[in-house]
Amino acid sequence: MFVKHPAVPHRYHRCHEHSCSQCADDGTADSERDQKTSCVQKDARCSAFVPNARSLLTPDMGIDRSYLSPAEPWRDESRDEMLRMTLRVDGKPDYTLVLPADEDYMDAVKAYLDIDVFADAMLCDIRFKVPYIGELIRDTDCPAVEDYNDFAEALEDIWQKDGMLLTYAAVLEAEKPDTLHRACELLRNLDNYQRITEDAYGYGQQRLQETLGLDDEAIYELDGYMDFEKYGQDCMENDCVTKTEFGLLRRLDPPFPEQTQGQQMFQ
Repeated sequence: MFVKHPAVPHRYHRCHEHSCSQCADDGTADSERDQKTSCVQKDARCSAFVPNARSLLTPDMGIDRSYLSPAEPWRDESRDEMLRMTLRVDGKPDYTLVLPADEDYMDAVKAYLDIDVFADAMLCDIRFKVPYIGELIRDTDCPAVEDYNDFAEALEDIWQKDGMLLTYAAVLEAEKPDTLHRACELLRNLDNYQRITEDAYGYGQQRLQETLGLDDEAIYELDGYMDFEKYGQDCMENDCVTKTEFGLLRRLDPPFPEQTQGQQMFQ
């Protein structure tokens, strides 16, 4: 006759994760003494395969960590991204550099790529946040990373200023700089340019105010007695205003070269 014993709950535990004194009685037939002996033996077997590395070192030896790579640098994300590029170094993973950036970040990137200067890296896949700005920069002198960072900082300065990006795009189209350095000079000197958003009528009123120091009320009184549109056309010719894809543009000092008869727009 077979006697069916009640099911005995089984508690799984790993003795090498805690001291054996914490092992609870799981209801098996082993005595408490046998349980402790079993746990000690298991601990001994487990620890035999996980030696303490430091115990194997002599006093004059240290742990070689030269195979460890520096942590990947993190840029200050409170700054707007103006452009990014891929840095490529033999034997290292490609790194995406986001600009503008401060000196600490730039140094950290060089350490991460194990290079002394950025000239030791190949610059690939350069992308501007504003695509049409990048398309208008025709660079022929292979600028350095530092040159791109200077340009990105200058672009950051006008990023939040209303209409300035369109003005800069018009300047690039009109001036056609052939180096990034020249494009950066133009960017830092935008006060010398005026993008004209009015038609000839509005431009005539504006130039009359500038020339005679008139206020809006005086201009209103003159309306009906003066042909502001014709006056505006004459001013655009005299100011050598040039036409761009991004609007009419005037250079204050010196004005753009006088256009030939075939280039005249305001006849």
